[in-house]
Amino acid sequence: MRITDEQKERANLVNLPQFLMENGFDLKKVGREYVWREHDSLHIKDNGPGERGAWFRFSEDKGGDNIGFLREYMGMSFVDAVEALTGEQIDRTYTPPRTYQPKPVQQVAREISFAEADNA
Repeated sequence: MRITDEQKERANLVNLPQFLMENGFDLKKVGREYVWREHDSLHIKDNGPGERGAWFRFSEDKGGDNIGFLREYMGMSFVDAVEALTGEQIDRTYTPPRTYQPKPVQQVAREISFAEADNA
């Protein structure tokens, strides 16, 4: 499973306020932003076509992109958030970036010498 940069970008170009209202969030339009009525310090940018979505919660001094919002406030994993925003089904089969091959162990012959004890 690997999410491409294009999939991440498509997820972040989704109009977040529209997506949230379709999923039951109660938002109020204030200028070019939306405010979540449940958390009035949370402002969500009304992004147009080709603009990345963004949000900021002033009371906690944190914000982010569309994927970050779904992870923070909807409890989704990264993959679930990308799937929800893009509407695409992502293959969740793990494929390692490269295969692991252990290094061959080299045995080195050593000479062992025993010193004879003189106090035995």
